[in-house]
Amino acid sequence: MEDRCGQQGERNLRPHSIQRLGPSFWAEIPADPASRGLSHEDLLKNDLWWNGPSWLSRPRLVTEDEETSSDEALCEERKVINVNLNTSFGLLSDCFATISKLRHPTATWLRFIANIRGPKNFDHLTPFELEKVEKAWVRYVQREHFFKDVNAILNDKPLTTKSVLLHLCPFVSDDGLLRVGGRLRKSLLPFTQRNPALIPANCHLNKLVIEYYHQRTLHGGVKLTLAATRMKFWILNGNKVVRRVIRSCLTCVRQAAATSKQLMGDLPVDRVIASAPFSTSGVDYAGPFNLKFCRGQKSYKGYVALFVCMSTGAIHLELVGDLSSEAFIAAFTRFAAR
Repeated sequence: MEDRCGQQGERNLRPHSIQRLGPSFWAEIPADPASRGLSHEDLLKNDLWWNGPSWLSRPRLVTEDEETSSDEALCEERKVINVNLNTSFGLLSDCFATISKLRHPTATWLRFIANIRGPKNFDHLTPFELEKVEKAWVRYVQREHFFKDVNAILNDKPLTTKSVLLHLCPFVSDDGLLRVGGRLRKSLLPFTQRNPALIPANCHLNKLVIEYYHQRTLHGGVKLTLAATRMKFWILNGNKVVRRVIRSCLTCVRQAAATSKQLMGDLPVDRVIASAPFSTSGVDYAGPFNLKFCRGQKSYKGYVALFVCMSTGAIHLELVGDLSSEAFIAAFTRFAAR
């Protein structure tokens, strides 16, 4: 609507401006002598042709009418510009796919700032620097999601009854991280295991942490990944969050893919119609086994013939000395004579 008003105002202003132009604006045109006809002697003496109007060499004076017309044009021309500037530092973590890719660039940035402010250091990044960066990201996420809880703890005030951290007995450690409390202060476990750092359930950082420990456990299940994560971090709604992340793991999805099952044919008649035991039988061999006639003799290989009733499923076992036809016939004769 504002653009239409501006265009209509411009159309109304243009004829009004043209009508106000007098001869002083268009009388001195250098091209007129040539178009109207002029001899070459007069053309050589024509100062307007060679130098143009005299007012071109003088400073331009803006008249009151021109100022008024330009002000009217500016008033009619309306432009609406909206600038959305998001200065959230947390969006930077969403640009990284792994925790390693998040820590190394951040540590490099901090190293660059430290080199500007103090002595230069161009060595490789140390584990201490990477650990410091990791704590900085966790601290930022905690301040973003648990701001009221952190302020209450720092000011020695009780948490509200609606706080999701109330049952975890949280406290702020010396490094500024919000950690889980408990009754393990006198245990010999490391400090990070006794009091893991809290991470909210709805942030990108917990996804990076879970994926890191999921790969370290060789794509372990929900319980194994959660146990490895709680060695250092405590993620709210851990089971639910870990299960959601593992379901999006491409490697685990491929390994857990259901294979197609072959359709089995109909059972034979002897399997579905009742009959006398061993009236219809199947045979198979099991082994080999080490056999001896008595003590002190050398052992040799032997086998067991399995005669299975097709109707009742009963099994009859016969010992066979070898895989020859004679040995099988002897075992079958003993089976038939039972």
